Amino acid sequence: MPSRRHSVKFELSPDFDLAAFVKSFQSAQWRASRGKSGTVRGAVIDTPEREILSAGLVTLEEGTGARRCRTVWILPKGGGPAERLLRLAGGDAKGLAAQLAARVHLGLKGASAPIGRYETSTTPIDFVSAAGSVRAIYETMRPQGGDTPAAVLRLEVTRGNADTLALASGLSRLAPGVGKRVENGPRGLIAVLGITPGPAALGKASITRDMTARQAVIEILRRDYANMLANEQGARVGLDEEFVHDMRVATRRVRAALRMFEKVFAKSSLDRLTQKIKWLASVLGTVRDLDVYMQAVPDYLAYAQWEPPDYRFYVEGLAAKRKAAHDALLEALDSQRYAALKREMETFLAKPCFSSSSGGIKSIARKRVESLALKAQSAGDKAKTDEELHAARIAFKRARYAAEFTRGLAPKQLGRLARLATQYQDVLGRHQDATIACDRVREALEAEKKDRLKAFLLGYLLACQRLSAIESKREFLGRWRDGGSDEFDAAVKAAVARL
Repeated sequence: MPSRRHSVKFELSPDFDLAAFVKSFQSAQWRASRGKSGTVRGAVIDTPEREILSAGLVTLEEGTGARRCRTVWILPKGGGPAERLLRLAGGDAKGLAAQLAARVHLGLKGASAPIGRYETSTTPIDFVSAAGSVRAIYETMRPQGGDTPAAVLRLEVTRGNADTLALASGLSRLAPGVGKRVENGPRGLIAVLGITPGPAALGKASITRDMTARQAVIEILRRDYANMLANEQGARVGLDEEFVHDMRVATRRVRAALRMFEKVFAKSSLDRLTQKIKWLASVLGTVRDLDVYMQAVPDYLAYAQWEPPDYRFYVEGLAAKRKAAHDALLEALDSQRYAALKREMETFLAKPCFSSSSGGIKSIARKRVESLALKAQSAGDKAKTDEELHAARIAFKRARYAAEFTRGLAPKQLGRLARLATQYQDVLGRHQDATIACDRVREALEAEKKDRLKAFLLGYLLACQRLSAIESKREFLGRWRDGGSDEFDAAVKAAVARL
């Protein structure tokens, strides 16, 4: 089944040859078919509005001929994550400005002349083999007046799994000019145009062996709490669903750090704060879960490679639920409860209430990493039912956070452990997403059971989602039982020994 997790981008150097790239696949018995190329012209406009974004940069892409605005990138110059894509429905420039004004209170009226223009060209190529199907999208971006375009290659799995992507990535590297993997989006655009964006959210904390446990946990908490706040404004105004995702991840990491280092603090100082953070994560989670599901519905329907009929009735219902969940999030972020959480967190970080125990970070890291990793391994060994697979996902997530928090103490060994835990967490996450999706459809079926057409359509969607859950389960169990458990055990032992 297609998955947004199964995609990757590569930088391309000037010696990249598209024909040689296609031949690298054909020599491995992949059939190739080239799609229709397209060209989009765009401009970067500096707006004077400062109500929501501090002099935000807005990119308008207009298709040639019809001149329909396709996407908008909002890039704040100061504070918060800078690269987030806001997708809006089509329409002309006037309609787009109205959508922007309605969604983020950022109008284009009075905007200055474009500060940069560019042209993007794309060529899609579909590759098919017994291993699966992959779409390669060759994209070049040339600023106005520029000679050499910046080029990237994006691979997307349309049928298959992570192994399909790994194989296609290996074949891609056989072609000359294919460089390192990249995350290319608004940052790539502004780099080509020579524009400097605002600062992104803070990176992960850097823990060293000479730190005490107290110093280490405060550094971790400060970073993740700062990242939580950095995403708050984006989560409020709805520029992109990833703001809610990143804010939720930050709150989860704060909770995980408090849980992992709980013995460093006085218990009385933790309980109330932990409950408040759990409440915030739950409110964010309601919105995020609907975002994930709404994005996944087309992928589920593509599972059997069948063109889906009109599911508008169902998607509109999901959109209404998502709006209600976002309204509840706004109410929560405006509440006294959230204000109290921030005050308490800031006081906690400024004047932490430590327990009488102290010492270096290594001893706590060794105990907690080993304990959480072994719990994940045990959960993986036991996992058979949906409930046990869900418990294993949570266990791998906690083991991953523990390894990431302390990675600076043994970068190679803990990095390997974190990567393995992440891989299993991801595949189990897809299983859990599909399982929850089935529950959503069953609920909708109950409401629509008198409408035979809608019931049939929902039944088909339910079958696709259940097939996805079965595939994810098989993927996890197959890898885990075929040496994965031993590999994870070896990674745990190597990390603990180095600590």
